[in-house]
Amino acid sequence: MEEMLLTDAVDRIIRETRTFLSRAGSQFNRGLLSCDQVYRIFRDAIWTRLPDICRDRCGLRVVRSGPAWLRLRDEWNLWREGRPPESSLGEAWLFCGGSREAWECSPEEREASPEEKAAFFQLMEAFRIPVDCFCPPPEEITEPGLHVVHTYADAAACRISFLCVDDGGLAQDPAPAGKTFVLTDRRGLRARVTIRDALPPEKRENAIDLDDCLPLAAYHGTGQIEGFTACRDRPMTLRSDGSGAVCFLGTRLEEEDWRVYRAYPLWQAYFRWLAGRDQLYRQGCTGLIRLFCPGYADPEDSGGEEADP
Repeated sequence: MEEMLLTDAVDRIIRETRTFLSRAGSQFNRGLLSCDQVYRIFRDAIWTRLPDICRDRCGLRVVRSGPAWLRLRDEWNLWREGRPPESSLGEAWLFCGGSREAWECSPEEREASPEEKAAFFQLMEAFRIPVDCFCPPPEEITEPGLHVVHTYADAAACRISFLCVDDGGLAQDPAPAGKTFVLTDRRGLRARVTIRDALPPEKRENAIDLDDCLPLAAYHGTGQIEGFTACRDRPMTLRSDGSGAVCFLGTRLEEEDWRVYRAYPLWQAYFRWLAGRDQLYRQGCTGLIRLFCPGYADPEDSGGEEADP
């Protein structure tokens, strides 16, 4: 029954999105949109919304890792050959049945069935999303682990993966409020945090925030994060894993912070890899656009963006 509902949801998503894209294509064909404008519309309708669509409307969550990529690629090839997408290679890459508000794993989710994976592949094919877009970066590339949770007029609320290997004594301190700690993560990055308030020690372990299925915010304070923030304290939230070790940092990044982030040496290889992946998606998106807009020419093919009319 769940699989039939998922298939129906995927069919509706494809129909509704194609109707929306058809209207955009009609505007382009009448000369009301430039090539650059119509590309942004298609890109935002598909690539930037697909994770939200999968989570909110289908209850699906994609995992990106080397072992997960092995299984995804093998099951994609099986599906393209008309066979059930069921492989024993690597690890699970698609999960189903979890909280639709969750950004991370939730206890009730399970690996997607072959039918559910086929529905996801149907979405990918309908929207020309290359399977290689799900390939993770090589192991030698360090990922920033930054996720934008919400954007504001002058800042963005962000969550940063920060797997702490040295918390400067924070977890063992029975009364950390008002004290400053230097935390180091497994990449060697440091964060300096002055704690404002903290959960009691007995509540820090195995505590889950039911609103987003993330570890509960164990500490609040202000501070700076190497590679992410400028030399000015920002509000900060520290989330702990099941053992009580800090695993996520939450903060607000402003324009000066983004400049630090974009220029930080450790991230440059990741940014180059990301640009290659984005170009791969752009090629797929261009093919989709031309189904609705026969006269579309990718502005990047001519060496720059077309000016808006």
